[in-house]
Amino acid sequence: MRCSVATATFKFAIFAVFRMGHSILRLAGLTDNEAKIYQVLVKQGQSTASRLGSLSNVHRTNAYDAAERLVQKGLATKTKTSRLTYYSPVSPKVLETQAKKLESELQSELASLNSNFSQVKSSVNSVTYEGRSGMREFVLNILNTLKPGDVWYSLGSPGAGKELIGRVFVDQLHRQRVKKKIKFIITLADGPQARKRARELAALPLTECYLLPSEFHSLFSVHVYADSVAILYYVNPGFAIVVQNAGFAEVYRNYIKVLMKKAKRFF
Repeated sequence: MRCSVATATFKFAIFAVFRMGHSILRLAGLTDNEAKIYQVLVKQGQSTASRLGSLSNVHRTNAYDAAERLVQKGLATKTKTSRLTYYSPVSPKVLETQAKKLESELQSELASLNSNFSQVKSSVNSVTYEGRSGMREFVLNILNTLKPGDVWYSLGSPGAGKELIGRVFVDQLHRQRVKKKIKFIITLADGPQARKRARELAALPLTECYLLPSEFHSLFSVHVYADSVAILYYVNPGFAIVVQNAGFAEVYRNYIKVLMKKAKRFF
């Protein structure tokens, strides 16, 4: 039986790992440290967590935790002696099972997205907001549009928007949002600034923060609320393009939910 394109592509990615670096192992659901430790483990064979950490430039404690998680995921085994614990690699072929699982999930999500996309209506309303005053009007419109219990989804990179719109204004906006009982779910490209912003937001009620790999960083962000999708560009003077269409909004809402499943929840 011929394998699908998605599975074949994933297999090629796994076998190309030594040429392309550890980050590609994230496709199999490994964390950054797990990928580094696994790559070294496959190259070196049986090793202690201390040696794995040294060779992969991962702190000893983190290396031990990553090695233990690899054991739990079936990608490594461990043997204890009277003094030391040794870890041994399991064949990368185990990752083929992960590939099939990811492919199945992807096909399911794509089917849902295609179903929603087919429901997009031909009539589309759009409006553009420009500059600081326009961006403020835009976010206030979100609050006026949403009702208690509604969810506001955001996908993008942190920092620039708050600087452009105004820190005090954004803080007041979130206080009003919480008071109105509107849930805010934001997915950010990981990094120092993202973690700082996630820490600020996670302290608020009715707020969930998720972190994606840093490669997702962009000067754009996407906001989905009610039947609208907004694309924001944060380079001064900045602008927001809002498209109002229920089917279009549902497609983007599901897209963000797919990314959330692959992201890490920030508490």
